[in-house]
Amino acid sequence: MKKICPSCGKTEEENEFITSFCPACYSSRHELYRLPHTMEITVCPSCGNTASGEPLGSSEKQLAKHVIAKFRSEHELKSYVAKVDKSGKNREVLLELLLIVHGKEVTKHANVTVRVTKKQCTKCSRRSSGYFEAIIQLRAEEGNAKSKIEKLASTAAELIEEKSFVPRVEKTVNGIDVYSGSASEAQKALHALKLHYAISKKQSGMKQGKRLYRTTFCAHV
Repeated sequence: MKKICPSCGKTEEENEFITSFCPACYSSRHELYRLPHTMEITVCPSCGNTASGEPLGSSEKQLAKHVIAKFRSEHELKSYVAKVDKSGKNREVLLELLLIVHGKEVTKHANVTVRVTKKQCTKCSRRSSGYFEAIIQLRAEEGNAKSKIEKLASTAAELIEEKSFVPRVEKTVNGIDVYSGSASEAQKALHALKLHYAISKKQSGMKQGKRLYRTTFCAHV
């Protein structure tokens, strides 16, 4: 005996049922997923990263990724297709969601309004102000070429930039100073370069009752 949807009267021949209902009526009676109708993403105008540190980018794929991160459901999200409307002040993300509900495929559509606000991130704010937590002092031993020091300084700066920033690099009489926005990243760079170093710390200020220090790592090459 063919099933008949008790809500709309459709038969099982027209649609594969989910429990006792057709897919449309089952969906209207059950919350299959949760997505916010609106969401706000803060983007740094300098680096283009969001508050989570990931780039927003200009592609639809990247924006959809941020929206889908808010998707919640007890059912499997098999796939989704996203289209982005950028014609207005906000970005409208139109989603076609393919869910697996009790072993059956169910297609749902969602519309999420994304408000993009701009605010400089801490990293870029500190970079532009010249903030630093540490200095790597690379000093040449007698006979060592300047080119070796320059190569080490360049590599150290690249390693630090992966997780932090380098506000400036300065040449001195005996070598090069690499300024780092993070003391821990400066130390990691030295370890990666397998350099031996001496450490000294100097108080640079106070914040919320805690002393702040700047660290100097001196490495003789």
